Amino acid sequence: MTQTKKYDQTVHILHDVNKHIKAIEGLYGAEQGNTAGEYAAEIRELLKPLIPVQYTENPILNILLTDKESVMKEKGISVTIKVDNVNLNFLAPIDITTIFGNLLDNAIEAAEKLE
Repeated sequence: MTQTKKYDQTVHILHDVNKHIKAIEGLYGAEQGNTAGEYAAEIRELLKPLIPVQYTENPILNILLTDKESVMKEKGISVTIKVDNVNLNFLAPIDITTIFGNLLDNAIEAAEKLE
């Protein structure tokens, strides 16, 4: 998914969040807690792509890994991310993005060539 599409998706989701919250409040007000709970779970799933997973203590790497995991899933590539917590403070954020972004892009490209 391109950055523009991701941005548009984010704006669309956030635009509707207020409506969703009011709907959930209305369901609770009408004493329909089960339905409200199910609705809230659906919203949580909708928001998941916007929240980076906490793989490491490095927020830049977390954002990058979350994004690339999403790309892999979209492409049907099986992915499991396991990261030991390594101190990357000696690298600038731009270097983390460049190094790990290129590594993951190369891995994705190689996986796409496999049957």
